[in-house]
Amino acid sequence: MDRGESPAAAAAREAREEAGVAGVIDPIPVTSVRVRKRASDLFGGAATWTPVFALEVEHERPAEPWRHPTWMSAADAFLALRGSRAWSPRWRLAAVRATIERLESP
Repeated sequence: MDRGESPAAAAAREAREEAGVAGVIDPIPVTSVRVRKRASDLFGGAATWTPVFALEVEHERPAEPWRHPTWMSAADAFLALRGSRAWSPRWRLAAVRATIERLESP
């Protein structure tokens, strides 16, 4: 997070920088997840609690030409993350699960 930047603004910036998407971000976190960035973090390394925000995508323009986003429902994203790797970080699954619950709530 940059100095003076809110967590929601940081999440929107990261979405723009990493995925090339922009839109309306919900300023209320969907959940918070404990993130371990590297596999070595599993054995006593650093972990941080990170808020997860929902972003309604309005524009897509990946900065890197090799990125080809695949759009799918949140439920399909959960299944893809769960089945795509021998080891999928639990925090990613928790974030998608919480987002599904938020989307399904009245």
